[in-house]
Amino acid sequence: MTDIVALSIEKKKFDKELKAFFTSATDRVEDWTEAAEDIVTMVRDDVRMRFQSAPSVETGGMVWGDVYWRPLNEGYLLSRPDRRGGQILIDTGALKSSVTENTTGSYTEINETEIRIGTTLPYAEELQKDENFPFIFWHPILLERITEHLLSWYMTGKKYETRRPL
Repeated sequence: MTDIVALSIEKKKFDKELKAFFTSATDRVEDWTEAAEDIVTMVRDDVRMRFQSAPSVETGGMVWGDVYWRPLNEGYLLSRPDRRGGQILIDTGALKSSVTENTTGSYTEINETEIRIGTTLPYAEELQKDENFPFIFWHPILLERITEHLLSWYMTGKKYETRRPL
């Protein structure tokens, strides 16, 4: 008789494992708090990369997320010569840290239906509304990363591992 090398799958054992797997995934869908905390971290990482890619105040340029930040106007640079040679939106670091860390001005709200991440710094709203310097926004890479993470988390419960900025 010839020896047989085979993979044996016992239906009863497989059914039991499959039911346990889907029960676990269903439990995660019911309470997304852990996944929501991961998403906050992912958005903060994304904004951190945007600030790290901030262009020169004199030239402007593309930032992480594929958005153009225009150069600062000459009148502003004449009134603030200390900004020459710097990067757009990077002055004191307060705006960046208010969106990327739990610090003064940070705003995070998580509930059953929504996650809100941002800043309460008074000047931030004007910068965000000004289409020349959006610093927190959806873009295809962020959307893809969050979607991939949610699918993985719902299925496995695996936590997000912070990606260090470029």
